[in-house]
Amino acid sequence: MLIYKGIRVLLLEDDPGLAKLLQKRLSPHGYVVDIAYDGKSGLTMYHKAHYDILVLDQNMPEYDGLEVLRRIADPGPFPPVIMLTGAGNERIAVEAMKLGASDYIVKDIDGCYLDLLPSIFQRALNQQNLVKEKQWAEKTLKKSEELLRDLFENTSDLIQSVSPDEKFVYVNPSWRKTLGYSKKEVQDLSLFDIIHSEHTEQCRNVFKRVLSGENVTDVETVFVSKKGKEIIVEGNISCKRENGKAIQTRGIFRDITTRKQLEQEKEKLQSLLLQSQKMESIGRLAGGVAHEFNNLLTGIIGFSELSLGKIEENAPLREDVESIKKAAKQASTLAHHLLTFSRKRKIEFEILNINDIIENAEIMLKHLLSENITLVLNFATNLKSIESDSELIKQLVVNLATNAHDAMPEGGTFEISTSNKTVNEDESLKMPEAHPGNFVCLSVKDTGVGMNKDIIHRMFEPFFGTKDIGKGTGLGLSVVYGIVKQHKGWITVESKPGQGTEFRIFLPVYSRRQKNMTENKNSLIKSSNSGKSILVVEDEGIVRDLAVRVLREGGYDVSEAANSKEAKDVFMTENGNFNLVFSDVVMPGETGPQLVDQLLFHNPQLHVLFSSGYSDERSKRHILLDKGFPFLQKPYTPSDLLLVVEDLIGKG
Repeated sequence: MLIYKGIRVLLLEDDPGLAKLLQKRLSPHGYVVDIAYDGKSGLTMYHKAHYDILVLDQNMPEYDGLEVLRRIADPGPFPPVIMLTGAGNERIAVEAMKLGASDYIVKDIDGCYLDLLPSIFQRALNQQNLVKEKQWAEKTLKKSEELLRDLFENTSDLIQSVSPDEKFVYVNPSWRKTLGYSKKEVQDLSLFDIIHSEHTEQCRNVFKRVLSGENVTDVETVFVSKKGKEIIVEGNISCKRENGKAIQTRGIFRDITTRKQLEQEKEKLQSLLLQSQKMESIGRLAGGVAHEFNNLLTGIIGFSELSLGKIEENAPLREDVESIKKAAKQASTLAHHLLTFSRKRKIEFEILNINDIIENAEIMLKHLLSENITLVLNFATNLKSIESDSELIKQLVVNLATNAHDAMPEGGTFEISTSNKTVNEDESLKMPEAHPGNFVCLSVKDTGVGMNKDIIHRMFEPFFGTKDIGKGTGLGLSVVYGIVKQHKGWITVESKPGQGTEFRIFLPVYSRRQKNMTENKNSLIKSSNSGKSILVVEDEGIVRDLAVRVLREGGYDVSEAANSKEAKDVFMTENGNFNLVFSDVVMPGETGPQLVDQLLFHNPQLHVLFSSGYSDERSKRHILLDKGFPFLQKPYTPSDLLLVVEDLIGKG
């Protein structure tokens, strides 16, 4: 016997004896049976409690069985209903089943139907469970479909389904929004209408692979929007199949255009940073080479001048020595370029306006450019001042003009523009050499042949050039780079083959005034220097020999030393009886300034003259000048040396 513990049954039966009998027969099976003797009270009980099964007698006072069924079916849903009647009536059975009854039983005289009730109840409950399960499954499926639809409709990913004949079956809103097509327009599109032409072949191969059953992941391609915008996407593609036949391909893509642009920008910045570091290293090397070069040139020029002073005007040898001196002077110009590139050339700062410098150089620039090149000047009317050396700015512009002239053999336009520019923190991060602040921007633009990326990356290197051998020194743009770095500025370049070139130079706006340093240009006045003693301290032999010889021939008593230790020994041996110490700044061991501090302690009246082949911070030039110490830049001539010494002690 099946037991259904806790199953509640509401029995509507107007015959009390039969009702009690039914209750008695059902209780052993675990059913809990409540009885109502008319339809109206039965409805009241139904609405007050929860019942799992209703058993309705057709013939009852107040409301009959069909009326009760109608009233509970109207709001619905309702539990399984079993109809009972004393006489078989097909119309009642059909009506009951239409209203939702689970079963219909005719009462027989022998009461056999009572034995059937448990199995009828079981069948009704099982059917109800099946209905509930189906309803639950349908509800779950509906929720899943709604969730999936919501996911497809609201995701930022681009989702598409494409038929084997390359037509779109479905695209989600993000797809339409990104590519700019309406639903109606998508219906007329083919898959390869949105693929960039350069990627068509690749996508056809992928499409064939997917249709053959392969799932392709991490595909990267380029879509083209309705307005022609290129959209870089990455995604996965699979194929839906029925009975082994491909029905449609399904692709989910992500717009990675911004990410790709950031990656490219990062690579560009890394390249610029490496280039900047390389240029810094080359600059240090160039500065060191120029320093050593200056020492050698000091000796060559100096001894040439001394030799010329002893050769007759018409002597054959004089022309040879003059050629040597001339070549040395030309080499000095090369050293000057190297120092400018490496930011180690001596410069004299003043407050100036770039507009004025370019305007004054306009005639020179027109002569420099060919007649078929048009010079255009666009000056900012309120351009701020900078702190610079006017000759450096002029040299910068001339070098860029020369470069532009060579880039426009068939003629074109050379445009120089100036403007004020404020660079914020975000903008400065995009350029490794930039920093925030206020700047004057000098733009130099030509319509010439342009440059490719390889040339752009190397164009500031010394001696690198694209001209034929023998044309140009390869230092033009290197000098420009050096000048810009000397001003603590930076330079950007935009160029493409056949589209010209634009240099944009950022120079800091003037913030404080420095004292202008000028050199004494008085001519040498000879005087009697007998009895005036000088200590020459120089580690470079050829320079030391020149200085000692020039000063001795100038009538001075000269002692010499190759370093600070030797100098101190000589100084103490002579009890500090020197009128002047002439010292190099950078030497092995103690530097010139360190030596002089010690010598002045013993002889505060000692005159001091410094010299160096450097002109950057290693020369200490500005520091020494601010302290009142004269400074003689290498390479110098015998006349330069005698002139300075004459001013210091010759008349004292």
